[in-house]
Amino acid sequence: MSYLNVFYGELTTGAGKRLKNPSKILNNFADKNVIDEFEKSITKDLANAKINFQNNKDLKILDIGTGRQSLAFSNIFNGTVHHFDINKENVKNLKKIIKKKKLEKSIISKSADIVNYSKLQKNFYDLVYLQGIIQHFSDPTKGILKVLESLKINGYAWLYFYKSGTFMQFCNFSLRNIFHSSNTLKNFSLKRLKLILDFQKEKIGKSKQNLFHFDTFVDSLFVPFAWLFDYKIVKQAFKNSNFKILKEITCSEKERKYNHVSKQSAFIISIIKKSKKMKIKKKFLSSKYSVNQFKINYNSSKMQELIKNFKILKKIFKHKKNSLKLDYEKTNICFNIYKKAYRLNYSSLTPEKKYISLNSFVLTQIMYAKKI
Repeated sequence: MSYLNVFYGELTTGAGKRLKNPSKILNNFADKNVIDEFEKSITKDLANAKINFQNNKDLKILDIGTGRQSLAFSNIFNGTVHHFDINKENVKNLKKIIKKKKLEKSIISKSADIVNYSKLQKNFYDLVYLQGIIQHFSDPTKGILKVLESLKINGYAWLYFYKSGTFMQFCNFSLRNIFHSSNTLKNFSLKRLKLILDFQKEKIGKSKQNLFHFDTFVDSLFVPFAWLFDYKIVKQAFKNSNFKILKEITCSEKERKYNHVSKQSAFIISIIKKSKKMKIKKKFLSSKYSVNQFKINYNSSKMQELIKNFKILKKIFKHKKNSLKLDYEKTNICFNIYKKAYRLNYSSLTPEKKYISLNSFVLTQIMYAKKI
């Protein structure tokens, strides 16, 4: 059974890496500085995506996530934000804030798994905003189609996808493969996960920067689903459909299967609905098209060596007796590699130098793992 219904809010904070000061998200749920940053981020997102409302009165907005974005939307637009989150605790926290700030007419919050929610109104919303959501849908095809059906004609959708072929997503994929032998978590105990995370937090200490890195690490390594999309495939879903693509951000038809120069690990597509009848080629949104990062044809011997060493590290753990102590050690090693990869991703190094540096570090972790 998936623990996605408690993951965001109880085990990790959720979206926030794109903020100017992302570590602030570790403050209380509705910290004013955080909501102000979300407000600026959303305003910029919509402008960059060519989403412009000539009349912003009585807008109906669909937002899925922790609820922080809904609070920001209520400051930006006049109208109603319909908020959904699979986590009941997030909804509970948001409802307290709604009551305290007397926002009952501006925000309606409900706990639901949107993929399997049958009561979402069709042809209803002016804007659907999916920030950090699609890649975690249990069934991305079903989830995306459902929210797009909820848009009214001339309604906009802002869609954010984890991007295959980036350096950081390669590293995240590699670490998930070490820990779980799969990019999808199926049989991992919530109780065991909480023990692992509590143990690791004690080792980290109270440094906000370290805690933020750990928060993003947990989001990357332990979220049940982390689909990696190819922009060129996703785009085919909207070709000759009832939607018009307005803007494509951090993606291009000229891109190769991978780009390890770019620091961005996602791409964004904004679309407008032109007619009610759904004509989307849904197969191109399927998780079946999620890309195995080891099967990309990398033209670098250093990259091939890095993949080989990630597989060696996985094999070392596979041959050790499964135990909670081993999970502690695996988490520690994976977190160390994650921090190294994160720093390299945002450095000015060439891809080759990133591979060499990370490979050297992975080798030290292999030596340590052999001694466990």
